[in-house]
Amino acid sequence: MVSLQLVVLQTLLCSLVYKVDAETNTRKATLKSIHVISDIKYRFATTQVSMKYYNPSNSAVLADLHVNMPYNSFISNFSMEIDGNVTVGEVKEKSIAKDFYEHAIETGQSAGYVEVKHRFTNVFDISVNVEPQKYVVYNLTYQELLTRQNNKYRNVIHLSNGGIIDDFLVEVFITEPQDIIDLSVPKIKDDKLTNITDDGGLESALIEYISSREVYIKYNPSRKQQEEISEKDGVEGLLRVEYDVDRQNNPNLIYAVDGYFVHFFTPDSLPSLPKHIIFMLDVSGSMSGRKIEQLKEAMENILDKLDPELDTFLIGKFSNKVSWMMETFLTANETNKQLGKNYIQKLAALGGTNINAALLESIEKHKSALSTTKKSIIIFLTDGQATSGIKIGELIKKNVKEANKNVSLFTLGFGEDCDSKFLREIATENGGFSRKIYVDSDSRLQIENLYKEISNILLKDITFVYLDGAVKTSSTSFSSYFKGSELVVSGVLTQEYRPTINVSLTMTNRWGFDNEILELDLYGDNFTIYDDGFSQNSSLTNIQSFSEITEKTYAYLTLRQLLKEDRTTKVRKDILDLALKYKFVTPLTSMVVTKSRINEKLFEEDELQDFIPTIAALDMGRVMPILRLQRLTPRKLKKAKSSIMLHKRIRPTSPPLTSSGKEMKDTLPNIPGIFIKPFSCSNNLCLRHHVSCQVSTRILLLANFQANLFVHAFVKRSAQSNCLDTINRVILKRKRRLLFEVTADRLVKNGKEVDISNRTEINLNLKNFLSLKVFKTKKAASSETFLSLHFTTLKKITRARGILKKYIAKSACPHDVKNVLPKFKVNTNNPELKQCYFTT
Repeated sequence: MVSLQLVVLQTLLCSLVYKVDAETNTRKATLKSIHVISDIKYRFATTQVSMKYYNPSNSAVLADLHVNMPYNSFISNFSMEIDGNVTVGEVKEKSIAKDFYEHAIETGQSAGYVEVKHRFTNVFDISVNVEPQKYVVYNLTYQELLTRQNNKYRNVIHLSNGGIIDDFLVEVFITEPQDIIDLSVPKIKDDKLTNITDDGGLESALIEYISSREVYIKYNPSRKQQEEISEKDGVEGLLRVEYDVDRQNNPNLIYAVDGYFVHFFTPDSLPSLPKHIIFMLDVSGSMSGRKIEQLKEAMENILDKLDPELDTFLIGKFSNKVSWMMETFLTANETNKQLGKNYIQKLAALGGTNINAALLESIEKHKSALSTTKKSIIIFLTDGQATSGIKIGELIKKNVKEANKNVSLFTLGFGEDCDSKFLREIATENGGFSRKIYVDSDSRLQIENLYKEISNILLKDITFVYLDGAVKTSSTSFSSYFKGSELVVSGVLTQEYRPTINVSLTMTNRWGFDNEILELDLYGDNFTIYDDGFSQNSSLTNIQSFSEITEKTYAYLTLRQLLKEDRTTKVRKDILDLALKYKFVTPLTSMVVTKSRINEKLFEEDELQDFIPTIAALDMGRVMPILRLQRLTPRKLKKAKSSIMLHKRIRPTSPPLTSSGKEMKDTLPNIPGIFIKPFSCSNNLCLRHHVSCQVSTRILLLANFQANLFVHAFVKRSAQSNCLDTINRVILKRKRRLLFEVTADRLVKNGKEVDISNRTEINLNLKNFLSLKVFKTKKAASSETFLSLHFTTLKKITRARGILKKYIAKSACPHDVKNVLPKFKVNTNNPELKQCYFTT
């Protein structure tokens, strides 16, 4: 059997195992290549795993990939490529997806099926029927919002390819709105040794800072480098990328794109809250031997870390029954710490496991010592399942939920026999989280690391209320904030544009209850487009669009929240609606892939023909180059080598031009037309074409094939001159996909419409390529609204087609005319207009 494992823990966890059906007497499938791409934008990670195999036999075999993922990750895409034909999976309601898959298998087609077996499971199954003597490429994509722990975001990929392979590549691309700091790629380690002291960086990993906010990481080990890790198994262990961002003492960051916002809250400068801590320890018979010894070592170290000024503690143990070190909480002074150590050293493993009684009695102890400022915590450690008292997990969860009001429960599952699913669910439902403790030499460190993660609680009972502009949000209430972590809320804004949003924040801090009204800037709400494939480094990958991550973040957080709730009819419907809309595999949905016998075109020809204008050579210090137009398709445009002539009857005229200069103002007046500041120039140039055109003529302003980018403008009505003064619509396309469309009253972006009737300016930033400001304005002596387009080209655009071709070229900036614009006359009371426009 050939096996392949790829695991991404915490932020990206995936374990993939490839198996050939044992009943078929065939050779083992050969793994040819493995590529992992992790694209992180604003903490939202999209990871794509591509694996290429070959089936050498003369009959089809069933290949099973078992995918282990954390409950906070969602598979969003799965496809397979056979003989160059790519088939993409569809997310359907589970019963429907299963029918599709079974039908495909019965008819001998290649098929894949992805499902989640349990509500909080970490197991996904992909069964693929591989045809004989075929190469098969599997592409699996999953998404997750990275969480911050101990002052760092961690993107951890567990690699285990089962041997030495020629084509092994892992790429990570990080883009953040703040400067990236404390970046490291530690050496590859065993998957059980997490969050412990590092012994240096991974020398073979390439780290490239594209800017202070963009980083590219590449791990491409040679055969020799793989053999140095293991001659037999090759690369095996955790590839970790760790980083943080520079918040500059600002705990709030909120950005909005296309009507969705994401709010990050990180108040790390606050002092710690005092804590009531209960350590409830499993001493049943299964904890005997090395387990209980490691538990004792860990607990002694944890007691040493308790703060005598902030913490009170109590230790309990349970097997069939529950008993306590003392009846009341103890101050964490040196005397009481030593009492705790003495109690721990006497622990002995014996009896069953009464989880229900242990949890309920712990909650009662907290109720008797409730405080308005102290945070109540239970740290619960067990290595097994309930064998005494109430044994049904759902009933235990119900009892705890009913009894608990404001105590945070953190669970540690010790070893392979613990019920990880149950521990994870009950912790999540009670304001905490769960960790699995591997029974290994580092178990003590794992327990200590969990306490380190939760020991510095800065706030409790936190609630955000968005007072204006937000109509729907993900969860806005949180039981605790831990130093070095992050709280995240996402929501839907009203269509009305707001540069800021007012937020009511209630919380309990070191000094007691507090309520603040915050006025927060909405970063990026001017419809800025960032880095949709316009990267400075050709090695960088792009598998998610910035313009989609706010909406995906909202869907992701809302879906995670719904999966924690009781599965009522309405909750089930909401889960289904979100999962089907955003193509997430959940407990209620599955993904099915079937190879059709009919080959379909992957891309349809764009039937829409454009006017593709170019500009004849002319001194760019003057304002009216000659415009020539011809109807062409983009494919023909790529082959064009010279200017293209229109038929004489529709060729524009070119009256004589004169030009004189005056000093340029910083801000151009907003009247209809096109204006551009080339990257190499210090002055703005005014584009004034006298063009005869018909209603709805589409004019190519700019085409850059390096970015596969096209910007078009449309005119509002027929005109015999000054056609570009009647622009009423502008669109930007990339790879034949419409990214946005702007008119006088609306913006359409990625198929979503936003009302901009109350706005006079829209900013569109295509990172590294182009900045475009669209102003809504009125032409002189007219009540009609037109668009004024102000371009600023950036360093990645050095060549282009279209009206702006010559303006974009490096030679476009006249060196003999500095900071001047053409003079003109126009009927207006605004004196600024006389400084930069030319009219006849």
